[in-house]
Amino acid sequence: MGTPLAEFCVDIQRVVHSEWDGGFELADPIAMAVALDPAVATRTERRFVAVETGGEWCRGQTVVVHPELSIVGEYEPNVEVV
Repeated sequence: MGTPLAEFCVDIQRVVHSEWDGGFELADPIAMAVALDPAVATRTERRFVAVETGGEWCRGQTVVVHPELSIVGEYEPNVEVV
């Protein structure tokens, strides 16, 4: 907070910042931090994740199968979700 880097992060998210009532998430820096140091992640879970590319209902949406769903046995976890 209050550093040039923090100010830069807020500045590049200015539209999101104003539309989301002052809060926003910097997903790419968080992903990079975890890639550089996995200990940064406080909780991870193995899940099946796919990206919808067919475009019938959506296009580019990330789909995550949650363990409480009955279809979970049909999909082997393929990624570590933070």
